[in-house]
Amino acid sequence: MKILFVTNVRRYNYTEPLGLMYLSAVVKQAGHESRIAFDSFKTLERIVTDWQPDVVGYTVTTHEHQCTLDLNRKLKSIRGFFSIFGGPHATFSPEMVAEEGVDAICRGEGEGAIVDLANALENGESVQDIPNLWVKDADGTIHKNAVRPLIEDLDNLPFPDRESYYCLFNRPGEQGIARFVAGRGCPFNCTFCFNKKYFKEIYKDKGKRVRWRSPESIVSEIEEVARKYPLKLVHFSDDVFPGSRKWLAEFGRLYGKRVELPFICYQRFERVTPETSKLMKEAGCEAVLLGIETGNEELRREMLHRRMTNDEIRAGCKMLHDAGLKVQATNIIGIPGETVDSAMDTLRLNLECGVEVANAFFFHPFPHTELGDMALSMGLYDGNIGGLGNFQVGVDSWKIPEKEKLVRLRALFTPTISMPFLAPLVPLLVRLPLTSLYQVLSKIFVGYQYRFRLYPVRQKPLAFLRMGIRYLLGRGPF
Repeated sequence: MKILFVTNVRRYNYTEPLGLMYLSAVVKQAGHESRIAFDSFKTLERIVTDWQPDVVGYTVTTHEHQCTLDLNRKLKSIRGFFSIFGGPHATFSPEMVAEEGVDAICRGEGEGAIVDLANALENGESVQDIPNLWVKDADGTIHKNAVRPLIEDLDNLPFPDRESYYCLFNRPGEQGIARFVAGRGCPFNCTFCFNKKYFKEIYKDKGKRVRWRSPESIVSEIEEVARKYPLKLVHFSDDVFPGSRKWLAEFGRLYGKRVELPFICYQRFERVTPETSKLMKEAGCEAVLLGIETGNEELRREMLHRRMTNDEIRAGCKMLHDAGLKVQATNIIGIPGETVDSAMDTLRLNLECGVEVANAFFFHPFPHTELGDMALSMGLYDGNIGGLGNFQVGVDSWKIPEKEKLVRLRALFTPTISMPFLAPLVPLLVRLPLTSLYQVLSKIFVGYQYRFRLYPVRQKPLAFLRMGIRYLLGRGPF
């Protein structure tokens, strides 16, 4: 069987499509053919015509799902194939299987399901009862199957199929940055995230919520990538990087001996200690990414269900800085109940913590999340996801007081972190109708922070300029 996986991740964005790369690896391991391609209609039209895939798989998030559905319908008008959709939107809105042109959706982990699907289609067998899949018959009947248990031993999975992605441009991006995951799952229940519903409803009693690869497995994968490609920086994309002292000590020993490249990772303030910070720095960690989210303790506690205090956040940043680690903070503007004053608390806390990089995103009420459902019940939007706009810029139909000022504050957030002398002027600047100018400045300073304040990887001037222009044009940050 020939399986084509479609991604919207571009070469100028260091976030490789690891999910699809794992799926491509397992179908190849099972004896099938696989390719990965960008979601350009002209490119896919040629591949569908010439290569003639039997299955086309898409990963979709909310908002991009409608464009992907349209793309799929166009491709199916060229040649018949079995279409399957996975990813967050398909997992939490599986009813999309009823859309025209969709043959199946996959909920949750897809490695076992995609292999079962390819084997069944190749052998002419029914695909109606494959776990994790919702399958639509020609007459419109939908077969809704439960998910299989979570993958317990992640070391048994093949390494992601990077060749099928990197061959599109011969190396892991111009930055020399590659993504890896040391495990799967997150132990926390933030209200703006899908994790609570994912593990307590869809995967209830289906296995361990958090699973880690062995240090030997992850170090071996990084070694393999470094042998084949000009790797300069390792980016761990786990929601929370393993925090146990034993795991970190063994990982640090192997990584420092066999890899010797800087890495960055995500962490939670509750897990930051002087000892773990020291172990991470000794292993080669360059920077840690954490969520402050809001500087207002009441909003953080009551609306986001994140229990850390401002003092704990300040202490965590100090521990990391004392260990020689840089800090990137993520923040949310426009949380239900937010005011300009509480958003200013967020800016002030980031400045007090001395973070090297800070991003601020406008709150987006994703459906089926606890906070998204809360926003809907509060009448803050009408449930029309298509009318919400770009979550990084603003929310078009978001019904909150002082929305325009909050949109401007979000845009001014990153420039102010880079130039703290602007902080006293921000209350005045948010009153001025200069939203477009602030948004351009935000994009410029996001690129500046990443390239010159966070990552140890430096760009050639022309490459950096080219990536910056693409970002300004809305084609990806890097």
